[in-house]
Amino acid sequence: MEIQSKGMAPDKSKIKKKIKKKTITEQVNEVLEKISHTELKQFIREKTVHDPLFRNIFYLHFHTKNIYESPDQYVNQVKAILRTASGRDGFLS
Repeated sequence: MEIQSKGMAPDKSKIKKKIKKKTITEQVNEVLEKISHTELKQFIREKTVHDPLFRNIFYLHFHTKNIYESPDQYVNQVKAILRTASGRDGFLS
């Protein structure tokens, strides 16, 4: 302890700092607070073009039922989701 009494700092490698790691939810919320509404919309547009599963989830989640839509349109949407989720052999795993 003679080193510390001479005004020198203790070895930093021996000091353990307790850093609270943020949860993924906290990290996502932090990012959402930082980005603009326009950036978020652009990201969603790009993601829906390249990711059919995301596109279907997004569409079904935010799409409000229009009274003029036929049940066939919903059947087609479900079929599209199932095709996306099925493997090469056509079966869900």
